[in-house]
Amino acid sequence: MENPKKKKTNQNPEAKFQFELNSCSKAKDLQGAISLYDAVLNNTHLNQHHFNALLYLCSNSVADDLRKTTTLDYGFRAFRHMSSLGIVPNEASVMPSSW
Repeated sequence: MENPKKKKTNQNPEAKFQFELNSCSKAKDLQGAISLYDAVLNNTHLNQHHFNALLYLCSNSVADDLRKTTTLDYGFRAFRHMSSLGIVPNEASVMPSSW
């Protein structure tokens, strides 16, 4: 009998991206999230939750004066991409935690 608690080993690209993005979010690793996003940009169907996690990381990283401009540019880039896909922003998209 198969163990019901055993995780699936062959996740779809969206689930794998979400798992890795959540890991970056927990570690407050914006650079890791940017690398992930760039890697899956053309071959993964991104959803509102993905973009909200990216925007959340940007909002938490904007206080770093050394990376502020890059962080803002990246946040706007992700927001424009979300809009271009027809994903409607919700409260979490436009009200980052650090505001």
